[in-house]
Amino acid sequence: MPAAHLRTNQPAPKPYKGIAMEGPIAKWYTNVRERDQELGAVVREVNEILPAGSRILEVAPGPGYLAIELAKIGKYQIVGLDISKSFVEIAQTKAKEAGVAVDFRHGNASNMPFDVDSFDLMSPSGNGRKSLAFRRSLQG
Repeated sequence: MPAAHLRTNQPAPKPYKGIAMEGPIAKWYTNVRERDQELGAVVREVNEILPAGSRILEVAPGPGYLAIELAKIGKYQIVGLDISKSFVEIAQTKAKEAGVAVDFRHGNASNMPFDVDSFDLMSPSGNGRKSLAFRRSLQG
């Protein structure tokens, strides 16, 4: 039986072990990823494939660099969902500084607050391999 939506009423367990990407760690990661060499290629590929008006969900956007670059194109609605409150705040600030509208939200990917079929494209999380995973999701 297909799920009517992605929402659940059960609290999600902590999705990872180890140190949370909060505070100084999130700031460090933001600086490390600032000049990601793969972003331009991913943005161009998305722009070639997705029509104007498409909705994109980026799961675990971290500081929001990919979502912000996609928003600069000006033809997509972008949402970012991250479990790190620090990353959500950083990404919101960076989007404002870039003059783009991206809806960065705090939340857990295992308990997403979105209805099924809310997005035309979803970028899976994957840290350093996110760009490759994003490209694969474009290919179907």
